[in-house]
Amino acid sequence: MGREARRNRLNRLEPTASTSSRGAASESAAMHTGAPRGKMSEKLKSVAEPWTSQLGYDPPESAMTGVYKIASTIWNASRLPDPADRSKSFGEIRRLMVATLPHLPAAAVEELMAEMCVRAQDRFGDDPRVIAEVSVERRDAGNFHVSVVSVDTK
Repeated sequence: MGREARRNRLNRLEPTASTSSRGAASESAAMHTGAPRGKMSEKLKSVAEPWTSQLGYDPPESAMTGVYKIASTIWNASRLPDPADRSKSFGEIRRLMVATLPHLPAAAVEELMAEMCVRAQDRFGDDPRVIAEVSVERRDAGNFHVSVVSVDTK
């Protein structure tokens, strides 16, 4: 699927908000607003949703933590002002994801990362914050709470 097709598909999603995740398959999309503010955890959930939706109803907490840490790295790389720096960072993240997901073909990992990058930039490109820390806590079966510490760069 090309970038434009992904962007069009993503723009048709209905936004919802949630403070916790009830299973990976039901991750909520963060609210799209013109303002750069809003709960960073909701924005990160939206960026990570293409990956978390593949983990099933009750994935291990360690898997969810890994996904959100990589998604936060994608978020931060998408905030870099220099296209060359962004490209270099995305290359490093891609290598990390291929190593983290050895059961997926490299092309599938590339597609997953591309979708997450499109979400971070297209939905939240006006948010200047970077993510300093992410924590994931299992509340009960399939229910995770995501906490994010962010820093305003402007």
